[in-house]
Amino acid sequence: MKHLIITCLTLLIFVTTAISQEVMTSTDIEVPESITDNHNFYFPASSNTEWRALSNEIFMAKFDFEGQANRFAYYNINGLRVMYAQLTPIASLPSSIKSKVNNGEDKVNVITLFNPDKTVYKVYNANDANKSSYLDANGKMVSASALPAFMNANK
Repeated sequence: MKHLIITCLTLLIFVTTAISQEVMTSTDIEVPESITDNHNFYFPASSNTEWRALSNEIFMAKFDFEGQANRFAYYNINGLRVMYAQLTPIASLPSSIKSKVNNGEDKVNVITLFNPDKTVYKVYNANDANKSSYLDANGKMVSASALPAFMNANK
């Protein structure tokens, strides 16, 4: 029963996010303290943090951490971290992913989802970020519709 309730709440958040088209920057919003507290817990040495509200339920932080720029963490309204993403050098990727990547043109974000626990790889063309695909750890295609809607809210 508890799992069903969590699943329904998660689905509600994703549907709400899909309906919301407006992305607000930190100058337009106030980020709840529960979110900033959790962000500071997970990433205590983060810098250059920029906040965006992808909906009334999902907040995204873009920040630098451990010497790397452009990391992303997504939090729900209760402060729960629901996703983390970072650009990863192709040389650091598993061979199942490297074989699907065009070294000259592609970039890869490694995306960690926390509910459900899953790692996906977003492969996109460096010259056209709209040309992207998602792969699982085995290098198999994952449909964007099978992923949380907020993952594509900030293209």
